Amino acid sequence: MQMSVDPVTGAKRPQVLVVDDHPTTRKLMSAWLELSGYQVAQAEDGIRAWSAAEFDCPPIVVTDWNMPEMSGLDLCRSIRAKLCNEHVYILIATSRDSGDDLSEAMAAGANDFLSKPIQEDEFLARIQNAENAIRQLQIQTELAEIDGLTGLLNRRTFVERSQTAIEAAMAHNRPASCLMMDIDLFKQYNDEYGHAVGDEVLRLVGSIIKEMCQHQELAGRLGGDEFCLFLTD
Repeated sequence: MQMSVDPVTGAKRPQVLVVDDHPTTRKLMSAWLELSGYQVAQAEDGIRAWSAAEFDCPPIVVTDWNMPEMSGLDLCRSIRAKLCNEHVYILIATSRDSGDDLSEAMAAGANDFLSKPIQEDEFLARIQNAENAIRQLQIQTELAEIDGLTGLLNRRTFVERSQTAIEAAMAHNRPASCLMMDIDLFKQYNDEYGHAVGDEVLRLVGSIIKEMCQHQELAGRLGGDEFCLFLTD
């Protein structure tokens, strides 16, 4: 996730993509966000926004509904179709307010609405709600994907991400390797000193592995005293 820092509190804040074919509205929203400590990317229509978001989508997207060539709803559908498992919060800005319009936008994958003309206080409040929602999703994901004892990826997540990494390495003809490790005589250590002390050993080994790994490497605990690293290049 792309993050910036609030200049007042020092808190990390997610990047926001602002999409609107009206330059004044787009620049105004971007200025409000930047003054509040957000890093902002801009796009003047849905096609340019999708070109930017397809491979590196910011976690919060604010888009106008009515735009030439590619509407905000079409952009929303494209993001959901391509990045369905990613944590992306989408706000649709529109002057429409009928029940049918709201249902159509929600069906396209929108999370929330902004009523035009946009007011600064409401706009920033809804962005804050989006930020809170993204943060909660991050916490839930970490709880589901991380081994609680060592802080490494759990077995299921490691296998899933390794498979994706293998496919990417093969597609780009890049070398990759897998390193499997276990702790020698760990059962004897557990039997002699107890499981609580054994857990401390696992935590220590996990912290060493995390410290030695680079950003592109995957590190997981397969179970018990077994660990695995997936290395690219």
